[in-house]
Amino acid sequence: MRESLEDRGFPEADGGRERRASGPPFRQALVLVLGALALAAVTAAPVAADYGVDTSDSVTRPAGQPGGEARTRVIGGSGTNASAFPWQVALVLDSRFAGNDYERQFCGGSLITPYIVVTAAHCLFDTDPDCADPPRPCGSDPGGDGSLALDDTDVDVVVGRTTLSGTGGAEESVYISGVYINGAYDPSTARGDLGYLTLANPITAQARIDIVDRNNLRAWRAGAPTRVTGYGLTETAVGANKSDTLQLATVPIIADAGCANPFVYGSFFFRRVQICAGFFEGGIDSCQGDSGGPLQTAAGAASGATRLVGVVSFGSGCAEQNKPGVYTRLAQNPFCEAVIANVDQIEQAEGVPPAGQEAVVGPAGCSDKQFTLKKRCKKKKSSAAAVRKKRCGRKKKGRKRR
Repeated sequence: MRESLEDRGFPEADGGRERRASGPPFRQALVLVLGALALAAVTAAPVAADYGVDTSDSVTRPAGQPGGEARTRVIGGSGTNASAFPWQVALVLDSRFAGNDYERQFCGGSLITPYIVVTAAHCLFDTDPDCADPPRPCGSDPGGDGSLALDDTDVDVVVGRTTLSGTGGAEESVYISGVYINGAYDPSTARGDLGYLTLANPITAQARIDIVDRNNLRAWRAGAPTRVTGYGLTETAVGANKSDTLQLATVPIIADAGCANPFVYGSFFFRRVQICAGFFEGGIDSCQGDSGGPLQTAAGAASGATRLVGVVSFGSGCAEQNKPGVYTRLAQNPFCEAVIANVDQIEQAEGVPPAGQEAVVGPAGCSDKQFTLKKRCKKKKSSAAAVRKKRCGRKKKGRKRR
């Protein structure tokens, strides 16, 4: 389920993804207070208190719980093996709902610590299957809180499984009240489309993924190849099915200016918190069922390891011309530092044992490069040296050659 622009009034969203496929439920969505983000004034400063998470309803884990040392198809892509992407998560409805894991899958995610999955907020925000029929809010929400948000009792997490209807990998339930939604998430614009699930027990048999760090800036420059994986739709025909087998597609990063073009997404694209990847000619894209899944670096990245660049968020249709995929941008601040702070707060509130607490960003840390504006001096024929000096600042003197 990659969110469609149709529900947000996008003028060219005909054929867009139906946002409310079979969605899951939620007991009490805890709000990640990322504040209003003050997007126009974001700086390179460290994460402030406004970026924290609301952990007032978090439940402390029992003492002695084991720590880290214990124990939907992409369009135009191809099948792959979960062993190549062991952090890939499938969000599936709990077994009390009909069908197997393939039939109950509705979104994706990434395992970023043994206890925590990062996904898209719109996968959690109003997807309670007990509330799928009007009138809303729902009158009956067994085991839930009566809201439209996803209940922890209604969703399970599958990690490291190539074929969802088969076996292998790990399947784990969500911890009590372990559903967290980005407080800055705006359903009308998809800004802040970020959420977390915490697991009842750690998953340690599967490798997890870190966010790309500042030493690999080329990973999200325009034209850089990235890989998107998921179990979502593989075609756009009416009635098309999601993929039972994990799918992979390689898509290049698109320049922010290109994605913000009025003929692409225009004002629906927010470059400071979103990133585009795909092809203007269409044909290859993430789609419904892939939401929340990873946009990750291509093989052979500078870090030597696959890193997380973004989270599948939305698009107008799937693989359509001039409508590439839009992803929540994790590779740079403000969200890179925010994820670090959010994870720390969740771990402290839930009492995750130290052995289960791990870094979520590559060793070099987060990058602020996106927000570094370079001043350019426009030379004029009539400009005096003093005028140019005032406009552009004094240049550093280089060492003279001898």
